[in-house]
Amino acid sequence: GQAVERALVVHFAGSDPQGTLINGRPVDWESSIAVTAFARNTVADGDAEADALELLGEAYDRVMADSTLGGVVGDVREPAIGEPDTEQLDDDMAAVMAIFPVLHRTQARTLEV
Repeated sequence: GQAVERALVVHFAGSDPQGTLINGRPVDWESSIAVTAFARNTVADGDAEADALELLGEAYDRVMADSTLGGVVGDVREPAIGEPDTEQLDDDMAAVMAIFPVLHRTQARTLEV
């Protein structure tokens, strides 16, 4: 693509405990991690949407190359990917978001992995 300015924003979007919770036992979680790729055209014939999708693809490739994130989580599953958004931004910008389900375990009464 032609867009030079790109940014990736990652944030925690929520978490739900899985299965039956038993006092004192480890807790399995499914958390949602949102990854949003932004791109801005810096030239007249740029394609911000294509650049945002390319950046999201690069992030996807890195995460899925090691879906345990170095053993920190149980698994990162395939994300739900939204349609690229160009309507709510100015004509020179685009954004696309993916929500990655992440499976992980914590000890009882703590949110630490």
